[in-house]
Amino acid sequence: YASPGQAPLSCLVVSHTLPSILAFVGDEEGNISVWKPECGLVVDSVPEAHVSEVSALSLSPTDDVLASASLDTTVCLWRVAEEGLRRQSLASHDHDDEVSCLQ
Repeated sequence: YASPGQAPLSCLVVSHTLPSILAFVGDEEGNISVWKPECGLVVDSVPEAHVSEVSALSLSPTDDVLASASLDTTVCLWRVAEEGLRRQSLASHDHDDEVSCLQ
């Protein structure tokens, strides 16, 4: 499978509580896309959300915050809104090594 930009997908998380089901996907080029699985449409994308592969995605219990981790050593928080993903303030956290998972 590939992202809209044709980069291989690296991770996926699906919403559980939003009015419609959304799939959030990260790819090997650092992009994050939001898909509607029932119709296969991309409803939002964040090109270059990270400068390296998105290694993990996780949603808050209420699906209003998306966390993304990357091999570029950062973790970012994103507000999930009807108009798409918006980076949270204080959203990027640098680590000493690659970040490969979130919980």
